Amino acid sequence: NRALFPDSVSERGQKHLEELTQLCHQGFRAGIFFLVQREDVNKFRPALHIDPRYAELLKIAKESGVNIHVYQCQLTTKKIEIRNRIPYEL
Repeated sequence: NRALFPDSVSERGQKHLEELTQLCHQGFRAGIFFLVQREDVNKFRPALHIDPRYAELLKIAKESGVNIHVYQCQLTTKKIEIRNRIPYEL
């Protein structure tokens, strides 16, 4: 019942997290948005077993002040609708 990200090692994602962390250290506000495109999950977490570095950097980013936003959406053949915020664990 958990959504996991990423589904492969993401060097690009790692770089983005490092950049967001640096922005917070420089006094800027920063955030990351995850959109879960499944309705059968109720929590999000980084895929530690797939990309442990990404999981570590996401935790560091959070501790540095990066806001983490995780939302779930409803998918139909006619639309994608952002529905509700879901909790995450690091």
